[in-house]
Amino acid sequence: MPELVTDPMFTLRTTAGTKPGSLFDIFGCADDGTLIDLPAMRAHQRAAVVTALAVMMVSLQRYAAARPKSLSDWAAEWHRQIGDDALRLVAPESEPAFMQPPTEGATTELSIEAVDCLLPGVQHEVKTVDGAPEECWVLALMGGLARPNVNFHRPSIRLGLTAVLPSMDGSMGSEITCLVAGYEQLPSRDGTSAKDHMVWLRPMTRATEPLVATDLAQPFLSTGRAVRLYRAGEALGARFAPSNEYRVLAPTQWLEEPHTPKLISADKVERFRLAKKHWGYDIQHQILFGGQRGKEEVVRPRIMELVPYRTVRLCALGTDRGKTLGYWEAVYSATRQNQGFRLGLSAPGIALRTSLGECSNG
Repeated sequence: MPELVTDPMFTLRTTAGTKPGSLFDIFGCADDGTLIDLPAMRAHQRAAVVTALAVMMVSLQRYAAARPKSLSDWAAEWHRQIGDDALRLVAPESEPAFMQPPTEGATTELSIEAVDCLLPGVQHEVKTVDGAPEECWVLALMGGLARPNVNFHRPSIRLGLTAVLPSMDGSMGSEITCLVAGYEQLPSRDGTSAKDHMVWLRPMTRATEPLVATDLAQPFLSTGRAVRLYRAGEALGARFAPSNEYRVLAPTQWLEEPHTPKLISADKVERFRLAKKHWGYDIQHQILFGGQRGKEEVVRPRIMELVPYRTVRLCALGTDRGKTLGYWEAVYSATRQNQGFRLGLSAPGIALRTSLGECSNG
């Protein structure tokens, strides 16, 4: 029964076949180019999971004496910079666990869907433990980074994440390493170690004052809610401490992130989000190339100019207040050129539209 994310609890599909592995195996396989995907990851979780893993990797290697490569390298840096308590699946609520901030009063039950960014019956989310394996709960914790805003379920700073994930071959490992390379080339605000970038390590209670993004080390990972996993026999369940306070103020604000498009209006700058918009070629064009949208300007993600790639994946979670409106994805072959890039036909076998948690072929 896995108790740490360093246990071989994840299923990794690699160039050598499918195998079990730990969080650090994911880091290592992404870095050496052998990670194809995580079969247990649901389609709508991809952008959030890739973002979370990339932020962890770039933060760890930023303060390392030498660039981590092997599983043991990543493990040593995590131990030195963050500490092993943050690798636990389950811990007392006053102590940190993986992607779970210390809190108090975490008594409200959550289904695994509600831990994630899905909304199965808003305000009626009490579910019994469904027996999902440990890796699915961890992926749900990361998927919850894109969760929409709901009373007492405040979102993270990446709510309704719309992102472009370039890669050399369409694999998840290449998407992670391209994003790491993109983060490395953007202006950053350093801390003293990777721990400063893991905002989810900080206590989060109703008495906790909201944080301001510009005061934090960049890039950072922060959950919107204080969700805590617990054991019910051998199965996992989840509870959270309800709060109407934002963890980080202004959850739609623009962050210096390489893979998200920017929306500039007369009075503010935000991340461009699909939100309630219709997913069509006009939206995809604006995400990839930028352009005017009424009186607003869309600026394409910086990553398109920062890293080499042959494939681009557009990921967009449709959201409204208190609603998820479906997940949409498109994959294109693309060749970066001096003055931009050339877009080819969509990769075969990839659906341009997917429902939440599903990816159809055609």
